[in-house]
Amino acid sequence: MSKVSISDIARLAGTSSATVSRVLSGRTYVSPGIAERVREVVRKNGFVMNSSASVLARRRSPREGLVHRAIALIFCGLKPAHLADVNTLLRPDLQAGIQEAAAERDLAVSTWFLRQDQVAAGSFPAAISRNQFDGILLKPAAGQNADIFGKIAPCIILGARQQVACRFPVVEVDNDLGIDALVEHLYGLGHRHIEFLTRRGPHVPFQERAARFMVRVEQLGLKGCVVAEETESYESYAQEFIRRPVGERPTAIIGASDLRAVRAIHDLFNQQVRIPLDVSVAGFDGSDAGMAVHPPLTTWAPNWAEVGRQGVRVLFDRMVGKDVPTRTLIGGELIVRTSTASSPGAGLDPNSSPIQIEST
Repeated sequence: MSKVSISDIARLAGTSSATVSRVLSGRTYVSPGIAERVREVVRKNGFVMNSSASVLARRRSPREGLVHRAIALIFCGLKPAHLADVNTLLRPDLQAGIQEAAAERDLAVSTWFLRQDQVAAGSFPAAISRNQFDGILLKPAAGQNADIFGKIAPCIILGARQQVACRFPVVEVDNDLGIDALVEHLYGLGHRHIEFLTRRGPHVPFQERAARFMVRVEQLGLKGCVVAEETESYESYAQEFIRRPVGERPTAIIGASDLRAVRAIHDLFNQQVRIPLDVSVAGFDGSDAGMAVHPPLTTWAPNWAEVGRQGVRVLFDRMVGKDVPTRTLIGGELIVRTSTASSPGAGLDPNSSPIQIEST
């Protein structure tokens, strides 16, 4: 009887040789159903793994950098408020995209949450320090320098840069595309005075969105400005809004994120400002927060699943020594809800289709 190999076990179990190795070594996670199927084939065929050969094979892996067949998704530099509710960080669509692309490459994924003090001190959990994965998908908090992670494994930044100068490849949302869609949507509804609400601080995506907003406003000949508050609240902005003569108020507002827009709606509502009758409000992110406010928020929804998929693909290529782009931009779609309507005095039917304009 000829000797049974890992390739034979993989063929009989209907999976890959790498998955069989993972099941037999127990080094990384494999779904219970596949693992049991592999073990059943092993039992029926009397296969015994050669541990010495296994070690040598891992050391001489033809796929450079794939020792553990595992990657880590690391949220780093988090504040206590973030850690109190990590579910707000774990977008289901982003996670689904990561898991899908990882499964295609037979990679396990672990998720980590690191505080600001852990990153600043360079003190990582033991498993991270022992390098139990081949690459890292990094989600740094605003202003967080994540360069130290490059000492552990190949890295890419996922979702958004938090520094203008970034040493790692980035897979992120196309901020220009989203801002263009939002401004053009409001322009099509007859709005000619639009303001952009953000917060001061080292948040690169917000800075990019604000800069693109001003470019698009100028291109369309609109009146607009960027308002950057020092705090999370827009209470002072809302109070100043109602003190302005009606003709000097913006007829539409874009928040740098959905949370920015939702906070603006709450603070404007407290000043008896009606949304969208007095002012339309739109956001950016496509988050659940936009559906939890009244009226529901018009928003630019990035394709977060594709961000996850492309993140794994770029990281995998980097792990195996291929050249990768320094920046990969991911699009999305405009979701129109009832927080935006035709501009007061624009003479448009609120139920009519927006004016179509040619993108620049």
